Amino acid sequence: MLDLSNNSFSGPIPPSIFNISSLEALSLLGNSLSGPIPAVHLPNLVRVSLSLNRLVGPIPPSLRGCARLQLLSLSFNALSGVIPGELGDLARLEELYLNNNSLSGPIPHSIGNLTNLTVLNLRYNALRGDAIPASLAPLARLQYLSLRGNAFRAGPFPRAALNMSMLRTLDVSSLGLFGRLPADIGLHFPYMKEIYLDRNGFTGTIPSSLSNSSELSIVEISSNMFTGSVPGSLGELSRLRILNLAENRLGGGFGFLSPLANLPILEGLSMYSNPFDGILPDSLVGNLSMSLQKIWAWNCSIKGRIPATLLSNLSSLIYLDMSDNALTGRIPSEFKLLENLETLSLSGNQLEGPIPEELFQSMVNLGELYLDQNALSGPISSYIANLTGLQLISLGENALSSTIPPALWGLKELYSLNLSYNLLEGSLPKEVENLKALTEMDLSSNRLSGPLPSTLGNLQMLVNLNLFNNTFSGPIPDSFSPLISLNSLDLSSNSLSGGIPKSLTELQDLRFLNLSFNRLECEVPNNGTFANLTSQSLMGNLALCGGAAKLGLPPCANSSGTRSRKLLLKYILPAIIVCMTVLVIVLMVHMFLKKRKPAPGLNNSNDTLLSPIHQKFVSQQEIKRATNNFDEANLLGTGSFGSVYKGQLDDGTTVAVKVLNLGSAEGVTKRFEAECRVMRNVRHRNLVKIISSTSNEDFKALILQYMPNGSLHELLHASQDHRPGILERVSIVCDVAAALEYLHHGCSRPVVHCDVKPRNVLLDEDMVAHLGDFGISKLLVGDNKSATPTSTPGTIGYVAPEYGLSGKATIQGDVYSFGVLLLETFTGRKPTDEMITTGLSLRQWVNDAFPDAILEVVDPSLLETERTAVMNQRTCKPSFGACHRYWN
Repeated sequence: MLDLSNNSFSGPIPPSIFNISSLEALSLLGNSLSGPIPAVHLPNLVRVSLSLNRLVGPIPPSLRGCARLQLLSLSFNALSGVIPGELGDLARLEELYLNNNSLSGPIPHSIGNLTNLTVLNLRYNALRGDAIPASLAPLARLQYLSLRGNAFRAGPFPRAALNMSMLRTLDVSSLGLFGRLPADIGLHFPYMKEIYLDRNGFTGTIPSSLSNSSELSIVEISSNMFTGSVPGSLGELSRLRILNLAENRLGGGFGFLSPLANLPILEGLSMYSNPFDGILPDSLVGNLSMSLQKIWAWNCSIKGRIPATLLSNLSSLIYLDMSDNALTGRIPSEFKLLENLETLSLSGNQLEGPIPEELFQSMVNLGELYLDQNALSGPISSYIANLTGLQLISLGENALSSTIPPALWGLKELYSLNLSYNLLEGSLPKEVENLKALTEMDLSSNRLSGPLPSTLGNLQMLVNLNLFNNTFSGPIPDSFSPLISLNSLDLSSNSLSGGIPKSLTELQDLRFLNLSFNRLECEVPNNGTFANLTSQSLMGNLALCGGAAKLGLPPCANSSGTRSRKLLLKYILPAIIVCMTVLVIVLMVHMFLKKRKPAPGLNNSNDTLLSPIHQKFVSQQEIKRATNNFDEANLLGTGSFGSVYKGQLDDGTTVAVKVLNLGSAEGVTKRFEAECRVMRNVRHRNLVKIISSTSNEDFKALILQYMPNGSLHELLHASQDHRPGILERVSIVCDVAAALEYLHHGCSRPVVHCDVKPRNVLLDEDMVAHLGDFGISKLLVGDNKSATPTSTPGTIGYVAPEYGLSGKATIQGDVYSFGVLLLETFTGRKPTDEMITTGLSLRQWVNDAFPDAILEVVDPSLLETERTAVMNQRTCKPSFGACHRYWN
């Protein structure tokens, strides 16, 4: 046996490996091997796995010579061409995995000769022809069959599948199948455990014979066109865990819920987007399984009141969505019984009366609360302080009154707050700054008054702020500069006065700004977001002037000294900046060697995964189209956790697609969940933005913001046309410092990056630096301010020496890596250059040159840069303060 899995090997597979005639088992799984699969001459081979690599080309027909082969796994590569008919000669083959490639053509008829086959996985290719040709009918021993995500010919349910009576898993989702399911389908699959028929065009009623497949654990028939009532016989499936009926045309009321009370281990029930049209009588729902954890019942035409008995027996429920129905009456106080509930959505109904205090007193695990678009009234209870893990509150479009309870400003995990279109009064207190994780706040259309607190500027994660249609007065605070992620700001229809603060022009991500119908006066800036502003965004104010010509505002009176100030800004100030920057660079090398104070600790919190209803959905098929089936021409780079491809989504957005590429399914899931937990509350203009994520049983990917100017590593060591000047380098490291400062001190709990290096510093079209690969870092726990990773973090040369002693990654280790990055940026030397062979590190090399020979270690290209070129480089942005913090 030869097991070389998960070793980060690259390049082609040596042909000599396939000439070891005595070899019985070979695993090269989970590497970065490329090129075609060599001809195979292994007559004794029993098991071979080449999965999770970057192999291309056809499947070699020479595999037919492996007469003893029992397992063949080539999944998660970029193999193309047809499935060779010669595979049908492998009479002993039991497991065949060809999924997640770019194979085309039909399924060869010769596959039907593999009568010992138990597993056939062909999902996510470009196969055509019949989904299950009649020639596969002899595969009577088949237990697992997955064909989803191919381009098979549309047609009815394949009759050949009915001969495969040993099937445990049948996956024919997303194949364009249509027509009625065979009425006796359940009689043909007595051992079936999982059946996936979703995303097809099946019509007619759901066959009641499914109950004959008594072993069924998962029934997935969503996104079809099934009609009629749900058969009560499903209540006979005593082993059923997941039942998904969503997005069909099912009706007939909710009588089917009563038989489901017989399912003792039912965990998930999804029935949303069906016209069931009925009420939920107590007699139908009072005995649902205590094992139920998730119920999706939005847009089901549910009428009447929420039965109290629905809640009395569901002690294990963690997710309940009954939004967009026609529910009436009050919210039952019995919700207090759902102590494990994490998400509650009742939005878009006709509920009335106050929000019961019991909801806030007992549901201490609640993380997301959606009660918007109802007719709720009364105050928001101060008991909301009990929900310390609350991350999202949506109470908009109700008739809530009184003031916002002070306790709400203590919910430090909150990232989204919507109280819009209510009758709330009072002021916005300075304690709003406690909501450090807040990304969205909508308080529009209330009766709030008083001045805007300057502490709004401390909400550095804020992306959208809407205070439209209140009676706020006084000036706009000049403290918005730190809101570097702010994308939308609406302060219209208030009574704000004074001038427009210059801090608004410094918000580079600001795309929408509305200051109309206030009492603003004085000059309108013509830079930043104001350069693209329309007159509608400023109309209805007192005496604004200046600004861009298209605004149609009168010119402002000239003030004395304007010419002198312009000369100062144009000539004298740049010279001062250059001199000060050079001085700071010299001091930096000296200061970072001193012992740094440990970063202050932050409180622990419980993170949750990204909620799929709040992120843009990008399917795996769209990802394959975007990357041209993961064409090597689109490959941007590879790492220990996966490969990154350039792609273009269906809407024209250019993105980077990071595909997780690990050998263990359990490992993939854990790492992917870790990324999602970090991304949930991590947003900063100097971190690579995550657009979406895609996850299924065997494919997990992140859709990232595309960075057209590559990495800092390429800029320093590979660029021939452009060598960055001193100010451009200062600006880049300031961006990195700002990102690290946010990860260490700006999140709800500190985040260790674990791998700060130039390759992970990516540059956008404006040469603004973004720190990437923070999603696989470890969150700090307790007061230790460190995390013990499952594998060694970081890259040789950048890892702090003390890691070898403690075995823990720390924020101090990140700062050490940042220091190495600084030295590399301004010396142009890698920490792995030849000087390492002499036992001298980059840090020691620079230290030995300080202070007398410092010019000998500075990147020569910096010394050759002409003064005029330096003057044209970007200056350090507001993140300069972060630079100062790390240098001291």
